[in-house]
Parts: sequence; structure tokens; C-alpha cells
Amino acid sequence: MKIKELPDSSRPREKAMVVGLSALSNEELLAIVLRSGYEGKSALALAQEVLETYPLDVLNRITLDDLMKIKGIKTAKALDVLACFELSKRNSLYIGKKNSVINNPDSLVSFIKSEIGGLDNEHFLVVCLNTKNVIIDYKILFIGTVDMAVVHPRDIFKFAIAANATSIICAHNHPSSDVRPSKQDIHITQIIKEAGELVGIKLVDHLIVSTNRVYSILNSIK
Repeated sequence: MKIKELPDSSRPREKAMVVGLSALSNEELLAIVLRSGYEGKSALALAQEVLETYPLDVLNRITLDDLMKIKGIKTAKALDVLACFELSKRNSLYIGKKNSVINNPDSLVSFIKSEIGGLDNEHFLVVCLNTKNVIIDYKILFIGTVDMAVVHPRDIFKFAIAANATSIICAHNHPSSDVRPSKQDIHITQIIKEAGELVGIKLVDHLIVSTNRVYSILNSIK
């Protein structure tokens, strides 16, 4: 059934105008972005196929070519979908660059998850903060294997000093989705914390993230 053949209360756009976007399902939201399907498949059915093929935690990090492998998704539609995820990531970063990440932890965590949470290998991210705990720079400094990344504190603080940071937040992902810290994770956190105390750059936290989970190592070892 085509979307225009559905009652107004079941059409994503019309439904959104009445009850708001937050009341729509993921499929309905994606159907609005896709705008149309193709002969024999509505935008809503196409949206459902996309999400069955690439769940949200995967969809936000796939390539244009990956998305275009689905019938009915050509360049324009694929770009529209990926642009939504990019805007979401930039919104979280924008908040972190305008406001204290200590007072807005959700935006920081959202940004970190979107940046490294769903990656297949471990990535170690360093976020530099100024005296107001506002983000001034960030960088993925180390890339490892599926279960390990070799971290060098000297490189962390070389980057932080160059950014004129007064504090840092470190984060890395666990591709397994198990965000419990290993002994190595706890050990390197202690080393970074102590090194930061020597150079005058505080380690605010070291987070482990997956696509939908986060764990604070520093809070767990205090």
C-alpha cells in the first residue's frame, strides 16, 4: 500500500504535524527522510527494509555505497539519510564547544558514541577542554585491534599542551559492546591521571563506550 493510500493518521508527515516527531517510530521518521519508495514498495516499507538491514547503531556509520546497495536507495536518498546522522553528531559537538561538558554530559557522551562507539576496532579519543570545561579540540590518537589499542601518555599530553588545554577527557570504544574495563584499561587510566597531575592537565574522566553504553573508569577507581 502506498503512503498516500493510508489514512491521514497513519501517514508519517501528517502524523508528525498532529502529534509531533517524537511520537513517530524509527521507520516513520526514516520514511519522511526518504520521501518516496519505488514501484511496489512505499517509503514506509523501504524505511523498514533499511532499518532491518542496517539498525540505527550501524546506520550512523555506514558508507554511501553501503546504503545504496538497497534497492530504491540512490545517491540523493543516501546523502539525505547520512546527512541526518552527521548533523546529529555535529549538534552534540556544537553544544560541547559552547557549554561546559561537565554540565552537559549527555551531549558529550552522544558525540563520543557517534564518533567511535560503533567502530570495529578500538579507537582512543582525546577531548581537550579549557578552564570553562568547553571543548577546544579533539582527536583520535590511537587505533588498535578489535580488543586492544596501545596508548602512549606522552602523545596524549603533547596534543593537550599544543591545544592549550587545562583538562582532558579520554575515551575509547569496545567493539564487543561490553564496556567493562580490563586491567589494562584501569592501569593506563591511572598512568594518564598521574601524568596529568605532573604537567598540570587534569584527567576529567576516561570513558569506555559502545553504540549504546558508556562506562566511567575514573569514577570506578576513585
